[in-house]
Amino acid sequence: MGWRIGVDIGGTFTDVALVNEEDGRIGIAKVSTTPGYFGAGVVENIDINRNNSIATSHNRVRIMVVTTTIGTRSH
Repeated sequence: MGWRIGVDIGGTFTDVALVNEEDGRIGIAKVSTTPGYFGAGVVENIDINRNNSIATSHNRVRIMVVTTTIGTRSH
């Protein structure tokens, strides 16, 4: 058993939802998207949940799904 993490990196916000498979605890957070380094928003969201007693451990994450609605544009 472990954590399931869902991530959506959008053009404006990055959202993360976490679910603990053992006890059903849920954590959610939303921060501004960080265009220079999209991963920073994901890490910040997980830190927010950790600070709210939703402690995750890298060896207990069973699945992580990442989606994005960021598009590219050509010049």
